[in-house]
Order: sequence, then C-alpha cells, then structure tokens
Amino acid sequence: MIKKKTTKQLGTYKYLMQTFSLLELIFSTVDVLNQPTIFVEDGTFLLFSTNPLHLPISIARHLNILNFTFSGMIISLLAIHFIYRYFAVCHNQRLSAFDKPYLGIWISVFVLIGLEWYFASLFLGLGDSSCSFDIDNINTNENLDITVFVGVKYTIKNMTTGRENHCWKSISYALILLKIVVISGVIVVFCGWRTYKEMSGKKDI
Repeated sequence: MIKKKTTKQLGTYKYLMQTFSLLELIFSTVDVLNQPTIFVEDGTFLLFSTNPLHLPISIARHLNILNFTFSGMIISLLAIHFIYRYFAVCHNQRLSAFDKPYLGIWISVFVLIGLEWYFASLFLGLGDSSCSFDIDNINTNENLDITVFVGVKYTIKNMTTGRENHCWKSISYALILLKIVVISGVIVVFCGWRTYKEMSGKKDI
C-alpha cells in the first residue's frame, strides 16, 4: 500500500513508513512466537517467556531478548518520525537531511539503538552472582512457569548483615534502557508540541 498508493509529495517519508511497518510486522511475529509476560514485584522487573515453541533454552533466551529489543527500536523509530514531521512543518528547508543517502544514517540510528538494547539485555539483563534472580522461588510462589527471562533487580538483602545491597549491574542495565526511552520521549514531546503550535498558528491565519 505504501509503495504503490503513496504520492511523490511524501518524498522519503514513505521509506520511514515502510521501515516502521516492517519493524512492527517482525515485532508482532516474534511477540506471538515468544508470548512474553511481565512480572513486577518488590523492586524486581522481569520480562519472561514460558518458551511455547519448546526451543532449546539458548535459542529461546535470544528470542526473548530480541522480543524485548524490538520495543526499544520501535520507540526510537517513532522519535525519528516525529523529527521528520517537525522538519516538514516547522523547518521545511531541513527536510534535505532525510534525503538519500542521509536517510540511511537515520535508519542506522535506531538499528544501533536496537543493538545497544540487545547486548545490554544479553550481558546485563540476567543480574550477577550477588544479585541473582530466584526463579524457582518466584515460580513456586506466583504459580508461574518462567523458562527464559531478562530483567532488573535493584537491591538484594544481605542475610548476614540484614542490609540492602545495590545490584549495580542491573541498575546499569536499567539506566541504559531508561536513557533510550527518555531521549525518545523528549524528542516526541518537543517535536509534537512544536508541530502542533505551528499548525495551529497557520490554521488561525
């Protein structure tokens, strides 16, 4: 539809639309295959799957992380869409920044963000030896069947001293994800508000 029915006036925006549509289709497919669930309790956040395809654990783990990664990619790509719309309405002369070959740079931005999200989840999203997730206990108490997971655990209680120790590996992971979400959110709010104000002003005229 985008390729055949859009007009030339859309310019390179149609490529952003195609990229977003393709990414959403892939994300939806992975989401259906992985069937993720979110668990939050006492400073612990888990995105887990019961591995409905019964894949080997090593493969199922990567599928679960990939499922989570697409969330960050979609958020960042949405921010790029808002930048384009902001340029189109408020600074039309800057739209050349989305012409070829510069369009490839914009696409590479959300791809790199996806890689950052993926590898952060892979190396930081399982906690460390001092702050490991007690999955067996969670499964028993919550009547769950967590097979593969990625998550954040902020603190753990030291049974010897009774003090709460910070899980810095998980905290670093949370900050990486938060950075991506906050930057994308600020861009969407700023560009959306400025675009709205500009269009409202033109409408009054």
